[in-house]
Amino acid sequence: MVSFFIALWILGIGFRVIKKSYPALLDQRAEPELEARIKKLIEDFCGEECAYHKLRTRQAGAKIHLDFHLQFKPETSIEKAHQLSHQLKAELESKFPTAEV
Repeated sequence: MVSFFIALWILGIGFRVIKKSYPALLDQRAEPELEARIKKLIEDFCGEECAYHKLRTRQAGAKIHLDFHLQFKPETSIEKAHQLSHQLKAELESKFPTAEV
């Protein structure tokens, strides 16, 4: 009889561990607070020079994957747009060290 309760206790612990770690094992959208911080950083960086849309975040364990479309004004040269996009990527990766942009 005691072994039955010990087995239930072990199953309960296992269930709680799986419930806690399950979201990290699947690619899920990043937490809303983290997404808001990412959006703010992009908006602050772009200012009047660029805009973004289709921001997608995925969190797989500790790693955060970011994907978005960056748009520049028509008068922005390709070289400047390329430079700004690399600067933004570096900024995001420095603020969020586990991010892959």
